[in-house]
Amino acid sequence: EEALRKRGQCTSSRNGKGVGQHHWLELDNNPKESFLNEFEQPKIIVPAIATAPSFAPDFEGYYSNNKSTIFLPPRLLFALGVLNSSVNAWLATQVCSSKQNGYFDFEPRYSSQLIIPTASSSQISIVEAAVSIVLVTRDPRFEQLINGLVFELFFPDNLHRANIHLFDACEKAGISKLAELKDKALATAANELAERIFATNHPIYAMLFDVQALDVVRIIEGRE
Repeated sequence: EEALRKRGQCTSSRNGKGVGQHHWLELDNNPKESFLNEFEQPKIIVPAIATAPSFAPDFEGYYSNNKSTIFLPPRLLFALGVLNSSVNAWLATQVCSSKQNGYFDFEPRYSSQLIIPTASSSQISIVEAAVSIVLVTRDPRFEQLINGLVFELFFPDNLHRANIHLFDACEKAGISKLAELKDKALATAANELAERIFATNHPIYAMLFDVQALDVVRIIEGRE
């Protein structure tokens, strides 16, 4: 580190012209091309090699090497939910380079082809609230809910023809309101919500059950 810091204090020269200082961690001497500050922002990290999308949030400003890729989407939680969905897991098998033993290459040239669909502000809020719940509770039922919501974003006609309107049902259930809560308060409210919406007589439970029978879902999830 000491030697690299001294290097960073030196002025390098290109064609006899100084280009200024650079961060000691960077190999590139051009400060205009610096992107190290992006690591310090809230971001999404994905391993370079994985069997399926394994996107994780980082709110602590960790640095990673070339064995991972980072993303700085404008709506981090929304993007996180969509990127970890069954739809993008299927898309990864189409656009990512395959490796041995069922692994795929998630380098930027591949993972950048995964899709974040257009969504309304209310839809984004609902997905973000559900993602926040998963980050706090690790409740797989909310992961299933996020997956269903993403299917509705990508294939609204297919779901609506089957009378599946998960976003409307989530809005009525007040899920987006939980986005204002954090930590223990969020976990408590999420557990209370789960008791209602995942009960067998609740519309959300019924819709999530019906989603699994749709042809498009069965094909994407490899059950066809």
